[in-house]
Amino acid sequence: MHKYLLISLLPLSLAACHQHPPRDCQLGADVHVQMRSPFDDSSNRSIRLSAGETIHGTFSPVGALRVDAIAVQIGNGGGSADGEVEFRLCQDGRCVEGKAPLQGSKDNDYLEIALRPNLAVTLEGGVVSYEFKRLSGTKEMVAWVYPGAGRQTGLQLSAGGTTEALNLMFRQY
Repeated sequence: MHKYLLISLLPLSLAACHQHPPRDCQLGADVHVQMRSPFDDSSNRSIRLSAGETIHGTFSPVGALRVDAIAVQIGNGGGSADGEVEFRLCQDGRCVEGKAPLQGSKDNDYLEIALRPNLAVTLEGGVVSYEFKRLSGTKEMVAWVYPGAGRQTGLQLSAGGTTEALNLMFRQY
């Protein structure tokens, strides 16, 4: 079991080193950090993802962090979801991705997806984009979305864009 420093300051996006000049931020440091994307948790809704469907999103970082894994809040139909998901994270032309099975995930909780290799997100790198895709599976699976807050710029869905945000945890081990 890992221990994390949880930072959930809104409108904070990624801010492991936000209080230091960039030269003092050690992205390679062996520090366990966990940060949640900014959103307004006064309401939420679920977006069903069938095999082949993708949610795209962007945000502007306010600091730096080495992202080793992403955790996405999902609903898995009371434990019945099957198949696999993929998460892709990009900044300044650099992209990383990871996959995770839905079997064994917890309903309405975070599904962790290890990224290979990791991605050093920096303030200077500009907007961060991501894609969350369901690769396979036939049983119900949803992603939980919330009203956006802070520097979140929204989601792109098949039905158009929204100002909502996925509930994401950015983890550095």
